[in-house]
Amino acid sequence: MATLFTVSWATVTDREQLAGPLFIVYNSTPLRCLTVTEETHQLYFSLFGEQPDDGDEHTVTLHDAEPNDVLQVFVVRQTTAGGNTYTLRSATGHYLSADRFGVVTCTKEAAGPTEEWQPVLREDGIAWQSIYGKFLSIEVDEFEKAAATTTTTTTRGKYSGPRVRADAENITFREVFCVKHQATATRDRKRTSAHAGVDVDDETYELQQLKRYQSGGGAHTSVSREDKHAIKRAKREGHLAQTLLDRREKLKADRYCK
Repeated sequence: MATLFTVSWATVTDREQLAGPLFIVYNSTPLRCLTVTEETHQLYFSLFGEQPDDGDEHTVTLHDAEPNDVLQVFVVRQTTAGGNTYTLRSATGHYLSADRFGVVTCTKEAAGPTEEWQPVLREDGIAWQSIYGKFLSIEVDEFEKAAATTTTTTTRGKYSGPRVRADAENITFREVFCVKHQATATRDRKRTSAHAGVDVDDETYELQQLKRYQSGGGAHTSVSREDKHAIKRAKREGHLAQTLLDRREKLKADRYCK
């Protein structure tokens, strides 16, 4: 199956990778991913991928799963440098939010305490804890109903699939998700040129990132002295990936972060 995007996606295994666009998958059969509707901003777990016209079984493995719609992508940001909480913003520009009753919405255009989530990294995936101490979860009844049918509505603005809540007291298999990030969004601190096999400086590395993620050929590609200082400071403080993401968004050079 052809994918809509050209970048590769890899499973998040540590907090350093929680920066930039994410793809949240529930490991069911078939796979489902967290999706937001474009017009009503409702959240649900859609069937992954397109359904085949010939009726044959169409299976995508967890390892190979990548988003095929921008509405399946959420941009994660750390609320404070070195902090434990993050925000998740949808492609529609709204933040994932949970109230004290466990109702999850995606309608807020600004992030506050109810839009903050604490990731719990486990060997089998990631659980997301709200400010009220409850965990993001697939609705049990909705999941069982959806499992009984093979049809789904993929038209933007409509939905068909299990809903999402955040009222689970404990982490079970329904609260654990496979979270994928852009594989090239975070790298080792020591960068290496793919062509020359030598270390590259901060300016060259950022230009490479801008060119890789830009949505069009006209992205700004110069780096000022102040920019260089900001990048070096971010490297020292351990949040280089977040700083580069902020700059790509400011320059409108990342198709996911507008």
